[in-house]
Amino acid sequence: MRRITNWIIPLYIAFVFLQSLFFKFSGSEETVIIFNTIGTWMLDIGLPQGFAEGFSSHGGTVTGIAELIAAILVLIPVTRFW
Repeated sequence: MRRITNWIIPLYIAFVFLQSLFFKFSGSEETVIIFNTIGTWMLDIGLPQGFAEGFSSHGGTVTGIAELIAAILVLIPVTRFW
């Protein structure tokens, strides 16, 4: 039973990360709106313009890559704590 429960949560977490990758990598309208909003907020709080514009343009892809890596790591028992 413990073996099964040790896999339920990691599988759910990986599923949540993986299901959103299509939207981040395809540049869907929702993703563009979200990351443009965050980029505008970054400008408003005083971060450098180049950083904020870069995040607006590439934030979805970078976040998607990080989520893909996290989904893989959570499925490997030795690297789950990362």
